[in-house]
Amino acid sequence: VIKPRNREIARRVIDRINIITLREEDSVRELQNMGVKNPNVRLTADPVFRLQPAADSEIDSALFQAMTTLNKKYFGVSIRKWVSLKKEFCAETARVCDYISKTYGMTAVFLPMQRPSDYDFSQKVRSMMKTPSLILEESLPGEQLMGIIRHMEFMVAMRLHALVYAVNANVPVFGLEYNPKVGSFMRYAGVSNYLLLDEFSLENSIPKIQCCLHANACVSEEKLKDLKEKAYSNAQLAAKLLEEAPKEAVK
Repeated sequence: VIKPRNREIARRVIDRINIITLREEDSVRELQNMGVKNPNVRLTADPVFRLQPAADSEIDSALFQAMTTLNKKYFGVSIRKWVSLKKEFCAETARVCDYISKTYGMTAVFLPMQRPSDYDFSQKVRSMMKTPSLILEESLPGEQLMGIIRHMEFMVAMRLHALVYAVNANVPVFGLEYNPKVGSFMRYAGVSNYLLLDEFSLENSIPKIQCCLHANACVSEEKLKDLKEKAYSNAQLAAKLLEEAPKEAVK
């Protein structure tokens, strides 16, 4: 919603909605900047924070079996194509992954969130790497994916929900802001460990990688509890809205 006319149309529609839930503070400010006057705007959190990681015995994945068999340390990688990516992005990502593998003895695990585009893009990066890596071949339910992520030392991700899954699983994150929503989430979660996409390079990534390895790299217990509670409020608000709606409206 960039063009003034589109913003005005969006404002009029939003002002007529019964309940509006937003998953981070920047979105609240954006509605304010648009002139939205609706008093029913609620700051909550991404519904993913209501998910629990699957137990190891519940994860049905060849990747997870390989990780368990190899018994190494792993870091997650979740990347995607984007219109403004520099042509060097894939080669630079391969350099970053190789650096982590060689310096810290970890194996990169690529987690495509959208298929086939993320999968093909990840394979392109893997082909440029000098160190071994793994990739998730199948699509998994969120609980199982988070169960795998729970075994990572940290997560390097462009994809927003790869970062959300990792934070929810108490795994440190290094975010790449290809879209404002990524930085908005990171700030809302109290994490400053991210780079703008144009700033991404091995040299700029090293301090971010080191940050992931600090003892206090995860989101605080207090903040994570707050995010989980706010995510639950989405369902509470929806249930309340349905209870108050005329019976004819919910048939």
